[in-house]
Amino acid sequence: MHRFNRLVRNVSLGFLLLLWVGCSAPTEKYLPSPDILIILADDLGLETLTSYGGSSYITPNLDQIAREGMLLKHLYSMPLCTPSRVQLLTGKYNDETYRGFGILDTTFKTMPDYLKEAGYHSSIVGKWQLYGNSYQRKLAGQGGSTPPQAGFNYHYVWQMDTLGSRYYHPTITENGLTQTYQNAYGPDLFADKLVWLMKKPADGPQLFFYSMVLTHEPFLPAPEIPGAPDSTRSNPTHFSSMVSAMDREIGKLFRAAKEHPRPIILIFMSDNGTDKQIVSICNGDEVRGGKGLPNERGTHVPGLIWYPDSIPGNSVYEGMIDFTDLIPTLLDAAHKPHNQYDGPGHSFWPGLTSQSPPARDAIYVAYDPKWGPWEAATYAQDKIWKLTRDGSFYHLPTDPEELAPLADSMLDATALERKAYLQTLIANRGYQR
Repeated sequence: MHRFNRLVRNVSLGFLLLLWVGCSAPTEKYLPSPDILIILADDLGLETLTSYGGSSYITPNLDQIAREGMLLKHLYSMPLCTPSRVQLLTGKYNDETYRGFGILDTTFKTMPDYLKEAGYHSSIVGKWQLYGNSYQRKLAGQGGSTPPQAGFNYHYVWQMDTLGSRYYHPTITENGLTQTYQNAYGPDLFADKLVWLMKKPADGPQLFFYSMVLTHEPFLPAPEIPGAPDSTRSNPTHFSSMVSAMDREIGKLFRAAKEHPRPIILIFMSDNGTDKQIVSICNGDEVRGGKGLPNERGTHVPGLIWYPDSIPGNSVYEGMIDFTDLIPTLLDAAHKPHNQYDGPGHSFWPGLTSQSPPARDAIYVAYDPKWGPWEAATYAQDKIWKLTRDGSFYHLPTDPEELAPLADSMLDATALERKAYLQTLIANRGYQR
């Protein structure tokens, strides 16, 4: 009898031990979702950063993020801000979602919507410019989205429906209430607000989206930057001061991320190339900004990711990325399925955290800003070759500004094969599945 009781006790203990091990073993399904901090610079080409070979500006905080994180070598935006933001927030190409400059159509599911289904609370700070002023709404034939309509739970933004200043004495809308802050500098207010949000207790995972106003014109000297000019009139010579101010604000957020109580992913990127008035030195060459232009100067933008829990420091991701890829990538990072995402984007998360091959080897662009002097363009490209819808074919390493299209008679078999592949990508509107 004693032997039987001992046997029952041992079997019970063994069962409980197996149950405990089974419940405590980490599985992908139950891994905690990290917080996410996206920093989107405004009008900043990759030629401005030291980590990409730039030598005109001093950016110690971005340099440190690059050393401690991963550099995205082939990240591509749209050539202009609203097209980039619409693509980033919807995860779909502009020929499906873009309605007009300053407009985000309310009918499309957004990044915060997808993350909300994964349990995230979303905040946006900085530039909005997606609701549309009266002129933009007239051109588009419709209105845009407020941050709540785009899925954000909290907003503290410049240019909801009132322009105002983004820099000195800025006009900011906080959860629907608009106010002008006298004797204040907008970028300081935005960064400080975001640090405050990051320090607030939270019941679940958070998306912090910092849509920077720097380094967009007007080119005004930043306060408290050594060597900043005294004039407050817009002048491209102030651009260096603005880059320093941008880096300073990013430094505040990087320090807050390092002190954050929860795991947090920091992603830095830019919405398009540098303003055409700015000339910088990169890898020993003069590079004029290409904002608005559908070429390497206008769309090849800097990208950095810092996540010490999973991403090795001082590393480089060689795969191609476009802005449709962010939503599926963030869902992967959050350990959530993305079967509800029906866009053309590919998750590049496996390639960041393991030796998985790149998710894509080419990108598709459908660009028609319906604004200003900018011309429409549709094309596909890989790291070497670019094909436009009208058949122009370029070798990007030697012709980044696309001045010399190549005839088929000038191409070898490999180049002709890539041209055919890019033609298929254009015909399929970027969908590679």
